[in-house]
Amino acid sequence: MKHFIILILFILKISAAQSQYIQGTVKDEKGNPQPFVSIVIAKIPDSTIVTSVISEESGQFKTPIIKSGKYLIKSTSVGFLPYYQNIEVFTQNLLLEIILKASNELLSEVTVTSKKPVIEAKGDKLVFNVVAASNTVGLNGLEVLRKSPGVTIDQQNNLMLKGRSKVQVYINGKPSMIQGNELASFLKSLRASDIQAIEMSTTPGASYDAAGGGGVINIQLKNNLKTGLNGSISTTAMQGVTPKGEGNFALNYSNYKWNVLTSISTDNGIWHGTEDVVNMTSEKKIVRLNSFDNENRKGLSVRFRSDYKMSKKSTIGFELLKSTNIENREVIGNTQIFNTSTDTSPQVKLNSLNNTNKNNDVFNLGLNYRFENEQKLKWGIDADWNSNIIRSSSFQPNLYVNPVSGSTVMSRTYSIIAPVNIGIKMIKSDFEIPLNTSAKLNIGAKYSNVESNNNFDLYNINKSEQLLDSSQSNYFKYIERIAAGYVSLAGQKGKWEYSLGLRLERTHSTSQLTTLGRNQNKLVDTSYLNVFPSLSLTYTLNDNNAFSLSYRYSIDRPDYNDLNPFERRINDYNSSKGNPFLRPQFTNTIELGYTLFQSMNFTLNYSHTKDFAAYVTDRGINESTKQEVFFDITRNLDRMQQYGANLSFPITISKWWQGFVNIYSNYTIFKANFDAGKVIDRKVFGGGLWVQQQMEFGKGWSFDLSGWYDLNSTWGVAISNPMGVFDAGVTKKILKDRSSIKLMFNDLFRGSSWNSTSQIGNFTTYSKGTWEGRYIAINFNYRFGILKSEVKTVDTDTKNQRRR
Repeated sequence: MKHFIILILFILKISAAQSQYIQGTVKDEKGNPQPFVSIVIAKIPDSTIVTSVISEESGQFKTPIIKSGKYLIKSTSVGFLPYYQNIEVFTQNLLLEIILKASNELLSEVTVTSKKPVIEAKGDKLVFNVVAASNTVGLNGLEVLRKSPGVTIDQQNNLMLKGRSKVQVYINGKPSMIQGNELASFLKSLRASDIQAIEMSTTPGASYDAAGGGGVINIQLKNNLKTGLNGSISTTAMQGVTPKGEGNFALNYSNYKWNVLTSISTDNGIWHGTEDVVNMTSEKKIVRLNSFDNENRKGLSVRFRSDYKMSKKSTIGFELLKSTNIENREVIGNTQIFNTSTDTSPQVKLNSLNNTNKNNDVFNLGLNYRFENEQKLKWGIDADWNSNIIRSSSFQPNLYVNPVSGSTVMSRTYSIIAPVNIGIKMIKSDFEIPLNTSAKLNIGAKYSNVESNNNFDLYNINKSEQLLDSSQSNYFKYIERIAAGYVSLAGQKGKWEYSLGLRLERTHSTSQLTTLGRNQNKLVDTSYLNVFPSLSLTYTLNDNNAFSLSYRYSIDRPDYNDLNPFERRINDYNSSKGNPFLRPQFTNTIELGYTLFQSMNFTLNYSHTKDFAAYVTDRGINESTKQEVFFDITRNLDRMQQYGANLSFPITISKWWQGFVNIYSNYTIFKANFDAGKVIDRKVFGGGLWVQQQMEFGKGWSFDLSGWYDLNSTWGVAISNPMGVFDAGVTKKILKDRSSIKLMFNDLFRGSSWNSTSQIGNFTTYSKGTWEGRYIAINFNYRFGILKSEVKTVDTDTKNQRRR
């Protein structure tokens, strides 16, 4: 901490260099921020253009001016008169407010022609603009993440960013408090048509929660800000193994005081997958599981948002999100047990069926208030209440078959009823205090309360009789309360930009297990206080070269599902269960970066994680049957270290052909020693490639090609073999660009499969599987509305896009 404070004082004393910035806000005469306004800065007196920039959706803009002198600013936007202003730049940064006056010419209608790039590099984060990509047609939120640069998803639906696990997901800048399978189900209820952009950062600042050792993924939902009444209708039909479909309707009304948005999305379809698991013990005994997975998904999501501008300084908002995701899943399994690796036929054969009905209801209510005065003092407060209700029941018959005759030797059937109720309350407040034109102080506080109630009842079924197994049934309650506060200082001093943060979080959690059988009731009560520093430095040598350094200390608390000790059976031999004694893991991350031509980004990173929590496959003895069984469980390893590199850059072949490439690599080291014979000591080299290409052919035609390829990824302690998926899509705009038809071919080369290996001591697990990634989709989208004014913008070159 001493060195961290010294570093803060050092940066504040850095003397000013010669680079100045011009920044400001564009507004109309009523004070409304004006997005997508073209701002050109030229020298006086020869009118040579120095730079140009387009205002953000908030109306703000910022661009560097290398030399002091006199300049002319020209701002243009459809529906407004051209704006001119002479300025003189000295050694200090210049802050402007541009007021545009409405043109007297009557505009019947102007069509929006602005097109965002698919990928943007903005400071410490990479932005995937989903609205600009045609390869996301018909996908749900989880599948869209799979197509995001640097993001991979393992067979348990765990997210990884640049090969690193424990990624914190945010929705509209707010942390998603649900985790694990519940988070995956919620993401499946979102549609690609609901999502504006996905932001990815491995070293976010102190204003973010300290959770997320692997980084932060922020999903920005659409929020239409066009003036007037407008909306859209979208429908998609897909054909894979079976037909599927989804639809979306959105309606928005906005004026000076009100902005109201509502949207409804639905999807329906059956998705198919396979999985083969081979467990090999030190005695050369082999247990092989082959399964076929059919999942019938029906989703409905309703979103309503309203913002009311109480005055020029303050706005109050309200948001409601309700999603229902119904999953009827049938897993047909065939398990064969070989006594030795040399056996040609199994000694035991088990046919099983796992039929699970799951209904996941998510309800989120959010309130917010925003204040900003003329001095740019900002204050915001957010309050959220979230309810996640899960109703799950399964029917699981197990038939033991004679491997020679095929006759049934024995059967064991059971059913499981496992309802889960998760309630989350959160309130946070943030202040932004401008210290001068180039520095600001942020202060904030947050409090969250999570309560998870889990019932698990296992019934043994004998003919029509259903008996509760008290030895396998229990109740688990988990409560987690986190109180946090942070302070951060950000600004610019000459060629230096800096952000320094300090966050305090106190965690109090209790987990209580109540069993119905033997007296094994357990209560775990823990409290801990942690300090989390963060740092970001950028040195801009000139327009073409910039260097950066960032550091973050983070925590990842155990997921609620990972703490729950219930045994979720696949069949008599295979299951997964929780670990109520998991400890939080702590990660130090440092990243060095270099930016060339304001567009090509190269980073080197290192992370060290203590008590790294990983998903492992282990074996034990079933107390009821006394047979050897295999189970998946999350355990704390001693440590995990990772060295990584990342390179991202745009590709501009011509004005009509542009793209983006992201390449990453990492070297991972695992260390663990659970008990005798259960040692993990592995070193893995991995990496990946993500590429996106877009071609505009004119007359409304465009073509999109994208794909990803992963080398040896780490899934917990398992190592996955190389895999990749490449897609192609074509788009045609019709009806005066108000409508579009998109045709997409997903997984051109049949790469929708995975293959992994896990080893703990002399116990090895081989897994492989497929998901239904290959299909064809067609989408129709129609925009309608009575618009008072729509902004027409002109694309700028790549250099200016990166400057925004």
